[in-house]
Amino acid sequence: MARTAKWRKTPHIPQAVLKTKRNVQQGVSTRSRILQAIKMNPKTIKEIAEELNINYNTVLRHLKSMEKEKIVTRNHEDASHWRVTGLGQQPLQQ
Repeated sequence: MARTAKWRKTPHIPQAVLKTKRNVQQGVSTRSRILQAIKMNPKTIKEIAEELNINYNTVLRHLKSMEKEKIVTRNHEDASHWRVTGLGQQPLQQ
């Protein structure tokens, strides 16, 4: 019997699944929340941490992991603000 990862069963943003990291439910969930928070307007790590009630270092670690895969980037005008690039895995069109 094949085992299915728990994060595959829970709603998440496809970009939250990384190619270079082991994807566990908590990490995918946290990255999904971070991506949702910066989707409409760029925010600083402190703003994201306060809004989502997540530790600053946790947010920084996830942002750096996503930055390596070009899912997020720092804003050109203000390097302290993070934004979604639009790259990475996309939802399947139905």
